[in-house]
Amino acid sequence: MRVWLVAVLAGLIGFGLARWTAEGVTATGPESGPGTPAGADVKAMAGEVDASAGSRIDAQAPAAPQPPPDAPVLTTPPEAPAADGPKLALDAVAFLREWPARLDDMATRARGGEVRALTDLAEALDYCNSASAAISMARFGAHRLGNLADATVQAYFSQVDEQCKAFLLRHPWLSELSRVSREQLQAHMQAFREGRISPDTPRPPASAAEALRRRAADAGDAVAEGLTNDDDARRACGATPPPQTRADQQAMWQCLHAAARERLAGIFARRDPREIEAIPRILMAMNVQLLNGSEYVRGNSNAFEENNARWILTACEFGLDCGPASRAMRWACANYGACGYRHYREYAADRLLPPATMRLVNGQVPRLVNLILAGDVDTILGPPPSYGIPGRP
Repeated sequence: MRVWLVAVLAGLIGFGLARWTAEGVTATGPESGPGTPAGADVKAMAGEVDASAGSRIDAQAPAAPQPPPDAPVLTTPPEAPAADGPKLALDAVAFLREWPARLDDMATRARGGEVRALTDLAEALDYCNSASAAISMARFGAHRLGNLADATVQAYFSQVDEQCKAFLLRHPWLSELSRVSREQLQAHMQAFREGRISPDTPRPPASAAEALRRRAADAGDAVAEGLTNDDDARRACGATPPPQTRADQQAMWQCLHAAARERLAGIFARRDPREIEAIPRILMAMNVQLLNGSEYVRGNSNAFEENNARWILTACEFGLDCGPASRAMRWACANYGACGYRHYREYAADRLLPPATMRLVNGQVPRLVNLILAGDVDTILGPPPSYGIPGRP
């Protein structure tokens, strides 16, 4: 009897201790710590800017719009500069002061048919969309998005978004181009569903930015050709419809290799850093097999970031802006929350590439510069694609 009573009392005491412990954990929260307010609202923290700390870009920065239910959630690991480093290396005040005038100038020149302006304006429109998306993404996963949750970064993107909206109001022809593109794409998809067009019928552009790039590609802009997967070279070499025999396939690859060789020779002669940066995309747009000929152009998925870093850093040597306000770094900030780097090389070494790969790329860049200066297309492009001999690599 006494044993039974002792067992009951022990059970009651154990139950009370377990309940007290559970309530204590629930009230505290598993992630609470010194200086962490219980139940802190991440959304509110990300939307406020502390002017006294010098992080506010503009006291009148508009509040970021609420994200749509289907807004994407970025899953890139939150690698970023040190916690005590700057959250936004870009001089936001200077950039925002100049951005509206730059947009207006690009729009005026693009409407007049200037080829370079068409591509630049398309990129600017894409950046406007990325700025809006960066606001939404921070609301969905602020703790996983590097510097995107920082108040200064959010204030910057909020103002970029507002400036882009005002820009489109000043240039209604772009909104009209966007509307026409959407309608043409819808008509194309409807005709495809009804069987009135074949599957290989060229798809119309889906946005104003894509329509601008198509115009630039048709005018011969090398970067736009790469970004739109322009198929003029493939069609000229018999890539559509696809060859049916190995001999036909080999002949097509030989033809595309010759076209790529000619295109690279022109780029090396011009030494335009914008075109040099885009070489991997240009070759891939012609045929992915062209990215397997040398150590400088690699087409496998594991080498994607390596290719980008190799050619962007090479373009930096030819004058490409690779600082915090550069195209590459603004995209890194908007898409991956990597906003505190002062130069693309720092970003590549810290975020993109393993140390051994970064050392490899750093060794290749000086050689690439010399090869470009010498116009040595063959070493950079490598031999034409080949089926090879059975039983051999």
